[in-house]
Amino acid sequence: MNESVTDAGVRIPPPPPLVMVPFVRRGWRIFSFFSLAALLTGAVATLFADLLWRTGWSPARSVLLATFTVLFFLTALGCFHGVYGFFARFRPAPREVLLGGKNDVSIEETRTAIVFPIYNEDVTRVFEGLRVTYQSLEGTGQLHLFEFLVLSDSTHPDRWVEEERQWHALARELRGRGRIFYRRRADNEGKKSGNIREFLKAWGKRYEYFIIFDADSVMGGATLLELVKMMKANPQIGLIQTVPAMVNSESLFGRIQQFANRFYAPIFVRGL
Repeated sequence: MNESVTDAGVRIPPPPPLVMVPFVRRGWRIFSFFSLAALLTGAVATLFADLLWRTGWSPARSVLLATFTVLFFLTALGCFHGVYGFFARFRPAPREVLLGGKNDVSIEETRTAIVFPIYNEDVTRVFEGLRVTYQSLEGTGQLHLFEFLVLSDSTHPDRWVEEERQWHALARELRGRGRIFYRRRADNEGKKSGNIREFLKAWGKRYEYFIIFDADSVMGGATLLELVKMMKANPQIGLIQTVPAMVNSESLFGRIQQFANRFYAPIFVRGL
């Protein structure tokens, strides 16, 4: 089974202007990043052009050189993400910056919605992911600060009937009535994003924050709490997103990707 962990803590009210890195310092950092990538691309493209010239030039080789240059530039960007990320790891981590040393941020007065927008998904997979997340959050002792909402746009009658059946069974099993909700739209205008928009218009004032899951997402309770704490500690921020990661892959390719995801993705993400 392939599972991805993708999640974001989002503030519902329009946030005030975001406090960012001073423009000059940030501009210089971005300028140097793209300049180094362009210089590396230019050097390698020059060597490749020289090789093509020595073996005979043609219109087809011009197309080859142009394609090579564009693709190598994208590779160079990834390379310098890794380089920047390596050196950035010697500086305070984003989590430490966002919390500012305030690990004791109180979120007792907050209410957060965990939203699962779905559209003709594997019903069992969706509700098992919800179960795992719910039980992990319950283990932190902070479950009372969260509510779970499955927002369905499913169009197949057998799917939405099964969704309602599994929602009812799960809410009863976990004693989650009043905490696990299900809503299906008859008109799926705007698809999943439209469903989320309608939810915000109808129920957004009930919550200070909401966390959006993909249909195949799971997340640990500690991570959920940390997201909310970061949002609480930084009222000027509108969105915080975690790093996605694969778990429980079974195929050889999936296992290789999962290993790479855990081993060196943090450096590239830090560079980004």
